[in-house]
Amino acid sequence: MTPFDIIKTIYTKKNPYTHDEIKKTYNSYLINEHFSLFPDTMFLSNEMNKMYKLPKNLQFLFLLNIVSKRNARFIKMNKPSKNLTDDIEVVKEYYGYSNAKAKEVIPLLNKEQLEQIRVKVSRRESGKQ
Repeated sequence: MTPFDIIKTIYTKKNPYTHDEIKKTYNSYLINEHFSLFPDTMFLSNEMNKMYKLPKNLQFLFLLNIVSKRNARFIKMNKPSKNLTDDIEVVKEYYGYSNAKAKEVIPLLNKEQLEQIRVKVSRRESGKQ
């Protein structure tokens, strides 16, 4: 059971879990963050943030009983594209930058500059072997 299963349970109102299972897997941060993304549940999430000392099973029961029944809404998390992560790695290798510094530099470089850096880094790596 994951926190996402608990969110689905809150939406569908079908609770197959025991209090012990909820205590083990209830992650109030993730669940409150999820409910804070929607206008109709944002205030409920805020109330749970205010009452953070409540036991996890009571937080779960509050949301289970007060959130209206509907199809589960999930938002897809944005992940960086493969090209961006490759570009970051190349800039880090070439300049010796950290992740944060490389992310700042990427927008300043055009495609030709990135390609030149990529060629130089590949030459260095082939020279090592």
